[in-house]
Amino acid sequence: MDAAGTTHLVWPTVLAGAEPTGALFYATGRGTTLSPRLRIPTLASRDPEHVQLATADGNTLAVVWDEVVSGRRGVVLRRLARTQERTTIGPATLVSEGREARHPALAITDRGLLVAWTDGSPAQRTTIAMKRIPWP
Repeated sequence: MDAAGTTHLVWPTVLAGAEPTGALFYATGRGTTLSPRLRIPTLASRDPEHVQLATADGNTLAVVWDEVVSGRRGVVLRRLARTQERTTIGPATLVSEGREARHPALAITDRGLLVAWTDGSPAQRTTIAMKRIPWP
């Protein structure tokens, strides 16, 4: 919920069809009323997981998740911008590099956006990786 009282929601779901596919959606709400959902495109795959959302002002939002990119799970970031009840979706950025990356977490600080994730597959030594991204 932002300072103006608007609730921001992002969730993964599975869309039915001949080939069920995973998708991400965003909506806002006040009280018990939600806006129509807006689909957030994934970067490369149909299986987004572990979605996280952060905002400091309700106008610029960060959404991260993990998905399969080039054969391994990676952490992806998109920025959402809200102006006069309209939401635009920025380009997707692969935040993690190299090894398997899962379970992202977000924090907005006075020095930028901090994204953290588990780095490495269960068969490898797993560590915590972090990246600071200029924000907004």
